[in-house]
Amino acid sequence: MNAVSGAPGGATAADSRPFAHQDRWRRRLEPGVFPAIRRDILDKRFLPAVLNQRDGAAARVVFVNGEAGSGKSVLLGQLHDDLLPTHGAGLALLPSSELRLDDTAPGAGGMARAFAEALGRPGDLVADFRRPERGPRKALLLDTADLILTPQRAPDFVALLHDLRDSGVTSVVTCRKRDFETLVRGELNSDGRPAIVAELPGLTKDEVRRFALEYLARYGIQPPIGAERFAESLLLLSDGEAGRTFLEIVSSPLLLSMLCQIFGDRHSGDIPPTLTASDLLAGYWQRTVNDSRHPDDRQARRLRKGALCFSLAGELWRESDDTLCEWMSRDALERDEASALALDELLSEGFLVEDSDAPVPRIAFRHQVLTEYAIGRWMFSGKEGERARTELLDGLRAGSDERATSWPVARQVLTISHIQDKLPRFVRGFDLSDHSAFRNIAFAAAAGNAPAVTRALREQAEKTSREHLRVFLASLRGSCPAALDTAWNEATHLLTSGTEPALSFELATVLGVLAVRRPGPCAIAEPLRVLGSMKVKASSGVRDEAGTQQRSESPVFHLLQPLLQARRPVDLASTRVMVGQLGTTTLREQYLALHLLPDTPAEQAELVQRWLLEVRVGVMLPMESSAELVARYLRWPTEEGEPSPGSAAQARLANLLLDGPFDRHPELRAKVAARRCASSKALRRTLIGLLDQPLETGAGERVIKACALLASSGHASDLAEHLLRERTDDSLPSTRVTAAKQQAAVAARLLHSSTRIAEELRPALLRILRPSPDAPPDRPRRFVEAAAGHILTCDEALELIGGLAADKRLEMIDVFLRAATPETVRALREPLLSLIDSAGGENDESRRDKARIPVYDADPAGADRIADLVSLGARTHDLATAKLVCTYLERHRATGLITDPRSLIPLFGRPWQGIRIRAMRMAAEALKEHPDRGTARADAMAERLARTVVDDGSTGWTASELQARLSLLDHSVRTAHTVPDRTAEGVCATVAEALDNQLLGGEPAAAAIVLLRTCFEQGHPGLARDAPRLLLRMLSEQPIGDTRTIRQALSAFAVRAVNRGALGLDDLTRRIPHWPALTQAPVVTAVLTTSPGGARGDHATALLRHPELSDEARALIVRGRS
Repeated sequence: MNAVSGAPGGATAADSRPFAHQDRWRRRLEPGVFPAIRRDILDKRFLPAVLNQRDGAAARVVFVNGEAGSGKSVLLGQLHDDLLPTHGAGLALLPSSELRLDDTAPGAGGMARAFAEALGRPGDLVADFRRPERGPRKALLLDTADLILTPQRAPDFVALLHDLRDSGVTSVVTCRKRDFETLVRGELNSDGRPAIVAELPGLTKDEVRRFALEYLARYGIQPPIGAERFAESLLLLSDGEAGRTFLEIVSSPLLLSMLCQIFGDRHSGDIPPTLTASDLLAGYWQRTVNDSRHPDDRQARRLRKGALCFSLAGELWRESDDTLCEWMSRDALERDEASALALDELLSEGFLVEDSDAPVPRIAFRHQVLTEYAIGRWMFSGKEGERARTELLDGLRAGSDERATSWPVARQVLTISHIQDKLPRFVRGFDLSDHSAFRNIAFAAAAGNAPAVTRALREQAEKTSREHLRVFLASLRGSCPAALDTAWNEATHLLTSGTEPALSFELATVLGVLAVRRPGPCAIAEPLRVLGSMKVKASSGVRDEAGTQQRSESPVFHLLQPLLQARRPVDLASTRVMVGQLGTTTLREQYLALHLLPDTPAEQAELVQRWLLEVRVGVMLPMESSAELVARYLRWPTEEGEPSPGSAAQARLANLLLDGPFDRHPELRAKVAARRCASSKALRRTLIGLLDQPLETGAGERVIKACALLASSGHASDLAEHLLRERTDDSLPSTRVTAAKQQAAVAARLLHSSTRIAEELRPALLRILRPSPDAPPDRPRRFVEAAAGHILTCDEALELIGGLAADKRLEMIDVFLRAATPETVRALREPLLSLIDSAGGENDESRRDKARIPVYDADPAGADRIADLVSLGARTHDLATAKLVCTYLERHRATGLITDPRSLIPLFGRPWQGIRIRAMRMAAEALKEHPDRGTARADAMAERLARTVVDDGSTGWTASELQARLSLLDHSVRTAHTVPDRTAEGVCATVAEALDNQLLGGEPAAAAIVLLRTCFEQGHPGLARDAPRLLLRMLSEQPIGDTRTIRQALSAFAVRAVNRGALGLDDLTRRIPHWPALTQAPVVTAVLTTSPGGARGDHATALLRHPELSDEARALIVRGRS
């Protein structure tokens, strides 16, 4: 019961006026001290969820779940304002704290009467909503349902929401996420009509900035560093893995407002990056309760404010039972003038709020979180509080206290006890195997340094469950500064004692975060050694906390990410370990990025630089960062001005390119040389001059690469002019690269169409490449490729081709067509056709080249052009031509010219799998982009694919083609909104054939599940029966893989099928433990969602008892129960 009830009486059931107290309760949902920013998610998700019709019904049940302080109530108030113009008298707003529930009158009817009474309509709420005067659009907005929910009330509460929905009333309910998952989820979908469940995320970066700036402006707070810089500092501190704990603060409107108030006007404006929510609450209490703005009687006012808050907290706790009482009469607090002054100050500061419109004016803490925190502090303030604290903790230890209000308050008690160094004594006797006790004690322990408690938690987690380990790691991540060494020691103990693969990524991330938060260079040598030796495959079922499949990279990647995000260098020992571990290309990129940080000691960077210069050809290097590091730390002689001929700098350049074993990375050395030469004219002349010298093969390759890179950096004309000087070619041994060969290689690079050089230099450069009559075969090819790439030189390519023998001529025409731009081919269409005819009449090669030339024709924006291309692709016997056709069709599709996907059907039957796949993907994209172009087109597409399957079977399909076919079928059925019998037959045949041939794994499995669900939703009688059967067969017969897409599709389809009676919960419960481990968890999620009782129901209990249930599925149930 509530200390003060505001529920009115006196209205009759026949009264059709607007519901009572709507204006008053709307004011209760005003943000108060918060800025009233409008969040994007309200317009993008929540308002459409209420207004848009789906499944033919206008009414639905919508749950808006979020953490405490996430702004659920404010959002509900804004939603009320948006709905009021359209709903009028049919809109009811109700804070849960206004309900007086009588548990002696159970059932949805009893709850409906309590709701009606609170809304001033004694009688039956459902009947009242049915009155015509309420209008056609009706909605109930219920705030903070977690205040009234208990295991006993949840079924009646959900039944009432279902009754309202059946009467055309949409219910929008805000609730804490934990209470929803524990008490509501299992009941919500029991009638086969799923509700909309949306989680309210934290503030986005843009919303954090807007909120902070508006808050500072509203209260006249002027940070010394300026409001804009203050807001930006919040975002910087919350960036990356190391800032995740701080992000949880700034993404909460409640905590962000406290942060702005406490730190906004500090002299330095500095905010500790290690700030936690418990620190913030303590600081906010100190700022508002333990201090006063009035200098004359500050001490007396301060004491009175604290006494008043404790009095309010104690009374609220005494009046709370299964739900938390939030209000107390003002008269009970205003005992004298001093109390009245203290109360006015707390109200003006927004620490307390008043409901002055209630029949009896009443007072509350401004938020439920503050209520829980104040009660926790009260339990340390005197004998009565201490007795209440002892009773609370003893009840939780014994397991006899099952009130929903107990653990939130106990969490505050444990955190405060840690500040007072009493945590070890307070947690004694708790059963740490209980998930709720473990979680709350773990996060309380992170608020201070209690090595014995932290060690006991780690030992319990190691022997209990993976879920306990996850909670333990999450608590270590947010450890206070005093506990960082303890957290590091416990995390490294987990690492060296043999962590299971499923947690290696999370453990690596936590170690990285702790390394960043500890002072000094990041000392991660030991974790690098241990994690570097781990090889965790994606098939291990390794997931992050959100259930996302991890990539098959080394956990070292996750160890280093926090360091890179925080731009924190490592110590020398860690650098030595990195140099000793070549690792993967991804890790090399991270290693180099860490050593390019500004604070990295030169000794460590030079160690990596020497390693890079010794890497052999064949080892993949991230070239840009490698060259940057070597160029930065390679010691170049210091000289005044430009280096003179024969200088030490020129000697260093020659040494870099010409000396050393030539199996070392030539591209890296060339890149470093080009970077250095780009900024020095003298060194540039030295590099270009090396082209005139006959060099060893390896050295010549480096020089050519360096010159090509120099050209791409803006010095192409310098190179071109040098190459066009008169020179002779000396005869040299084959082990040497002649100057002419080097010059020809650089000329070919310069003639590449993307290189910027003076246009008049192109013909002259091309002459360097013109082959002699007795030249090797590669010379004409190189000349044609270079000449065909530009309109100024393409005629010379045709002239050369015309002088070749007939068999070589067609070969070079093929080279020309591959190298030339479409504009060039269109301009030379007739000369090309003439050359083809002169090469030998009608043979396969000439027909191929003739067929290819029309593909380059002009691109008119019309259907005729598409039809011509498809017809050419369907007739040609040349794969290269078919590929070219697809390339042009894809270009047309990207510009929106393919509006009728049926036009692509002729390409579905081509003998080349790649062509078929590309055509089907284009058709699917066209269907997605033009869903309004008619059902007939989608029907034809689905019918054609279905006929292919039924008539021809799936012989020869690969996984990629199967995925393309399934995806196109899905888009066709979605667009057509119907499933003809022939299509239904084809869908079943496709999936069955794929199962027979063991093709359903990975992405094809996801596509098959999505397709079956789409067809199931369309209501075709055969598929309503066969789609769930095929799903069960798929899960039983084949390991279908484990990706996020598969998990989402599988869980959603299973929920839908259970709700419609196509799959039975008893049958699923028997089958699940016998499926592959990676398949079990998504279907267990569906069982928990649809089964009465959810994670505590009979089906979940039966699953837990089965010895073959996977660890992940078991953890889902345990998490749901806690």
